Amino acid sequence: MWHLLTLLMALSATSANAMEGLELLNVEETIDSARLVRFTGTVQNTRNQSILLPKIVVSLKKEGKVMGIFIGTISGPTDGYYQLHPGEIGIFDVHTGVTRDQYDEFSVRSDGGLNGLDNGSNDFDRSLLTGDLTLVEDSFNLTADWGENALFFGELLNGTNAILQAINVRISLFDAKDAFIGAATIPRLYLPNELSPGEVLSFQATSDVPLSNVVRWEISIEYAPARLGHGDATAVGDATWGEVKHSQRLR
Repeated sequence: MWHLLTLLMALSATSANAMEGLELLNVEETIDSARLVRFTGTVQNTRNQSILLPKIVVSLKKEGKVMGIFIGTISGPTDGYYQLHPGEIGIFDVHTGVTRDQYDEFSVRSDGGLNGLDNGSNDFDRSLLTGDLTLVEDSFNLTADWGENALFFGELLNGTNAILQAINVRISLFDAKDAFIGAATIPRLYLPNELSPGEVLSFQATSDVPLSNVVRWEISIEYAPARLGHGDATAVGDATWGEVKHSQRLR
């Protein structure tokens, strides 16, 4: 394999309030012989508990709008893709299948489940909740999938003071007669285990409704606050945006 481009970035992937997490040590963006982009790198579990099913989420943007999201697994030295033990360093390799000219921004986010964490979501006092989980409208993008069905991309901003779980987005679709014709939803694989205050989540919502039939849509966003975002465990990983034209980006 030969590389036309290699970009090394030192990215911080600690959680929003600097708690221990799944630290993104480095990311390498390369273009292979087929001129397709892939992202490789290493992460380390800096917590004192194992992280289950760790994954990497690469989100691509073009002119401010999300145009693609790609998921990759993280492989650890002991249990492979199942879990990353405290202190262990895992590797990832995410193939995007796109060319460099198809995007001008990207983010790399680490995520995973925390073994044995009592999130307390059933006991959360909702009177303490401020703010909301909102759609970043400038990033919203409606396009068609390979089957010409409606496909939505976008971002959600956690503007609350709480760590959120059970995030769900449903986009109801309507035709020219304003009749409901179906819905677009986010596959579970693309949803985080937790989302910390201030974090941005890229998403894609799929449907089986032809794009040509969609005239308007309505978006509903649901979530469950687990606990306040300060002084407690937070989401594993923090979204970090990089620019393709910069060889290094520090946070």
